[in-house]
Amino acid sequence: MTGVQTCALPISFYTVIMKVVMSLLPVGNIAFRGNLASAVFGSLSVLMVYFIVLKVERNLISEGKASSKVLLNGYVPALLAAMLTSFSSIIWLNSVTTEVYTLNLFLMMLLTFIMLVWSNERNIRYVFFGSLIYGLSLGNHYEAILFLPVFVYFLLITDWREILKIKHLFCIIILFGLGISIYAYLPLRSVQDPYLDWSNPESWRGFLFAINREQYKGALADPLNISKWLRQINLFGFCEQVSIWTFFFSFIGLYRLLRKNLKIFITFSIITFCSGIGFIYIANPPVPNNIFALLRTFYLPLYTMFAIWISFGIAFVLENIYSYWGKIKPVSSNSWTYVLAIFLFIPVTSLLDHYEKYDISKNYFAYDFAANLANSVGRKSVIFTTLGSDTFPLWYYKYSEGRRSDLAVVHQRMSALPWYYAQMMREIPKLVLSRKEFSYWNYMEFFDIRPQIITRDLKAYNPDYRFYYTAISEARRVGKESTSR
Repeated sequence: MTGVQTCALPISFYTVIMKVVMSLLPVGNIAFRGNLASAVFGSLSVLMVYFIVLKVERNLISEGKASSKVLLNGYVPALLAAMLTSFSSIIWLNSVTTEVYTLNLFLMMLLTFIMLVWSNERNIRYVFFGSLIYGLSLGNHYEAILFLPVFVYFLLITDWREILKIKHLFCIIILFGLGISIYAYLPLRSVQDPYLDWSNPESWRGFLFAINREQYKGALADPLNISKWLRQINLFGFCEQVSIWTFFFSFIGLYRLLRKNLKIFITFSIITFCSGIGFIYIANPPVPNNIFALLRTFYLPLYTMFAIWISFGIAFVLENIYSYWGKIKPVSSNSWTYVLAIFLFIPVTSLLDHYEKYDISKNYFAYDFAANLANSVGRKSVIFTTLGSDTFPLWYYKYSEGRRSDLAVVHQRMSALPWYYAQMMREIPKLVLSRKEFSYWNYMEFFDIRPQIITRDLKAYNPDYRFYYTAISEARRVGKESTSR
């Protein structure tokens, strides 16, 4: 759903940015503006990757550990990393989808670049700026907490005396607090009673529910064991992001950076570890087949780091080709240009692999699904939904497009949540909802069976309404009935 004008989501920074984009951008509909914003943040992420690799390569060149001539002053590996990031399948998909993840990736890459610049220039203002950005990034997505170890390590290993000065620590804490205070937007927006007042964060209980994302913790009860850990590792799908043979360059890149710059090697290794294995350990995500694609969106920083490692690996191969070639005979500029062109073609293989699948410029399935479904039912109708894939298109059609405002769309599982039940009571007053106690946080008993109770109540107390299930919700309902028998 892209209608941030109507929804107070528990992702403050993203919501604020999208509110500005939706309000000020004078092109397309709301869905188009949201997708365009994701594409912009995806492009900015790629730009940051380019500058990160260029900065590292220029440092290696200045230290005499890399050849400016061989890698064209660092531009070749930087361009390779940027192209590999651009054509990674999951990064590409999220760059054409209205979601928070490309903004999250951009902020993480921006912080990495700020660290590298500070390491060179030692101007404490870069650390202050990074503290503000890091606060905002935590206000955008909790995954940013995984980057805390690498930022602390890099800052302290570079110049711990400068960082631990009292006045500098004070500024770092104040600016970080200023950034994360973006969460104050949630209760302020909630007070205005938007159509979708997610968790009602104007109350303290609702605010904690939102920022802790308690709604999504039910699937994390399964303990982490070796079998589940291996299945989660399999979700990474490294070779699907780039060509299979390209992936193996990443190991060569690890070796190259280990030899040439140990501090950067450790820094990038921590980022890689924390955004992959670290996320699995902390979040312990579920592994059912139907949410593989959703889980992979959390690994965008991991895929980006592997694109960077691959670029370092290709740089290592190019350096050795040039060295061995030079021992045989002098390498002319024209001949070397052809060699570089061959290696620059490597990311193009990913483009060719993924273009047809992720060119969704003419894909209107979600909109057509919502429009056809909403317009196929009469007035006084209730449509029960189960997942985001059948709920969000209908919400978008109803709230953002302002169509079929009379239609009641009830997410069955979310109806168990007090804030959502209270919203149904407020938004659809003509529907009889008999259990007002369900709208309060202190009445959470029978939470697991509430959806069935509410569905039954709606049908029993509203005989003049007609009730419909989407195909997904109907399949789940029939499955539960079969199991109970």
